[in-house]
Amino acid sequence: MDDATLLARLREYLESRGGTWADGWSVGKKLRGRGASAGTVDVYYHNPAGRRFRSRQEAAKAMGL
Repeated sequence: MDDATLLARLREYLESRGGTWADGWSVGKKLRGRGASAGTVDVYYHNPAGRRFRSRQEAAKAMGL
């Protein structure tokens, strides 16, 4: 999935829980290279302050939603 789609899904998720969207969010991806899950891509969300979240749920929880 491309970064724009991932950010749109994050925005939709946060707003559906009563949060407000701030410009500056970004997406990072990391390919797992070893082990049983090698080849899987992990997605990380970074808020405008630079804090990293492993899921949309984790980002929402940090925002108190």
